[in-house]
Amino acid sequence: MRSWNFNFAIALLTLVCSRGFTQDRYPLEQERKEQSIIGNWEWTMAIGPMKQKISMEVIEKEGKLIAMVVTPDGDKIQSEDFDHKEGRVQFTVRKEKGGRVMTLTHEGELKGTKIAGAITVQGGPVDFKGKWDATRSTQK
Repeated sequence: MRSWNFNFAIALLTLVCSRGFTQDRYPLEQERKEQSIIGNWEWTMAIGPMKQKISMEVIEKEGKLIAMVVTPDGDKIQSEDFDHKEGRVQFTVRKEKGGRVMTLTHEGELKGTKIAGAITVQGGPVDFKGKWDATRSTQK
């Protein structure tokens, strides 16, 4: 009887510690093992002849990643459909101004303290696609 309990305990421990079991139970655990995107980020966006500083804080809330983007005029906009898998990042924010809805879709690749990729802007004064380069910030 004693060896059966010992074998059962070893089998249960092996199951609980197995990679597949933990990935099924904790979907963000893989993101944490890869390279965490959670934290503060900053970048500069050219708006006409002016360059505007933009920041975001990526947090985990109820098992999902969310970005709170702070615009140059101080508005905080929550991202939609934030996705980070295998080093790729993608999210969308929408801002209403003057009865128009501007959609900004960001996509890129996370490498160390940088995210480099593209931004697509639709519904603003001018629709365009450009470069997006964010850097991890220590400021909140």
